[in-house]
Amino acid sequence: MRRASAIAVAVLLAVGVLGAGTALGQQPAGSSDAEAQIHFQSGRLHFERGDYEQALDEFQSAHRLSGRPALLYNIYLCQQSLGQNAAAAETLERYLAQGTVSAEERPNLEARLENLRRRAQEQGGTPGGTAGGGTTGAGTTGGSTTGGDGAAAPATELGHEHTGLFARLVFGVSYVNAGMDTSAGRLQLSGVGTGGGLAAGWAFWENLALQLEIWGAGMVGGTIELRGIAVDDPSTKYNSLALGLGATYWFMPLNFYVSASIGPALASANRAGMTTESNPGFGVALTVGKEWWIAAEWGLGVAANLYWLNTSVKSGAGDMARTDALSAVIVGLAGSLTFN
Repeated sequence: MRRASAIAVAVLLAVGVLGAGTALGQQPAGSSDAEAQIHFQSGRLHFERGDYEQALDEFQSAHRLSGRPALLYNIYLCQQSLGQNAAAAETLERYLAQGTVSAEERPNLEARLENLRRRAQEQGGTPGGTAGGGTTGAGTTGGSTTGGDGAAAPATELGHEHTGLFARLVFGVSYVNAGMDTSAGRLQLSGVGTGGGLAAGWAFWENLALQLEIWGAGMVGGTIELRGIAVDDPSTKYNSLALGLGATYWFMPLNFYVSASIGPALASANRAGMTTESNPGFGVALTVGKEWWIAAEWGLGVAANLYWLNTSVKSGAGDMARTDALSAVIVGLAGSLTFN
C-alpha cells in the first residue's frame, strides 16, 4: 500500500478503537491468534448444528484468549438459546457496555435486554430456565434459535484488525512548491508532478504500527519565479527523496488511517542541463487515508499526503562560497494499497 541513510524517529501514540457491530468482527491479536481462531470457528459450526452448549464453551474460550468485547454477543446468543436468561442478560449488558454498537442497533439490543431481564425475573433469576421453545436435549432447542426475541445468528467470519507485518504503497498526483534563497533573491519553483511513498513495518500493538518509510516527489516542467517575474519552463526538473521512521494508526472498523514519518531528505533540480543537488537535510511525511478490504490481507483506497523538506545548497567557492536554504512543500492525492 504506500537515497538517504540517517534516521530520526517520530512515534504516534494512540489508543485502539475496536468496532464490533452486532456480531464478532475482529481478528484476535497477539500470540493466541491461532488458538482463538480455532475456538471461534468451532463455536460457529456447533451453533449452526444446534449444539449451543458446545458452541458456548468454544466462544467463551475464544473470548478468554482474545478479550474481544464483540465475542460477548455470540456468547449471549448461546446462553439465550439454552434458556439461560439471567446469564444471557448479564452478557448482553456487558456487550452493550464494552462493544461498539451502532445507534441503529442499540435500541433493538436494549429491548432484548429488557425482555431477558423480565424472563429472568419470572424464573426467579436462575440461569438455565427455558426460553423461546424450551430446551429439548443437550444444547438444542425445540423452538427458534432466535430465543423468541429476534436475535440474529452469530458471525460467520472474522473481520479485520491490523496486526503483524504490513506494507503500504501510496502513489498519485502532487503539487510541488519549492523555494531557495539566493544572492539574487527568493527563487520559487512550482508545478504539478507525481509523488508517493512506500512504508513497511510491524503492528506491535493492534492497529498501531511502527514503520520505515521512503517517500518523495518528482516534477518535469513548471513555473520559475524570481523577483516577481514568473516564467514557464518545460525543461525544468525537480526531485526529492526522504527516508524516515514513523508510525501508522488505523481507526477500525472504518479502516481510516493516519501516518507520520520523519527522517533525512535530499532534493535536486535540473534546468538547461545543469543539475543542482542539495546537502542532506530532513523531511516530514504526513498521510491520511481510507481503505476498503478487497481480500483477506489486502486493502485498497485513497489518501492525501503532505511532505515537507528542509535542505540546503552550497554554491560558489572560496570567499564567494555560500549556503542557501532549500525547502519544499508537497501536497498530493493518491491511491493506496496496503498488505496486512
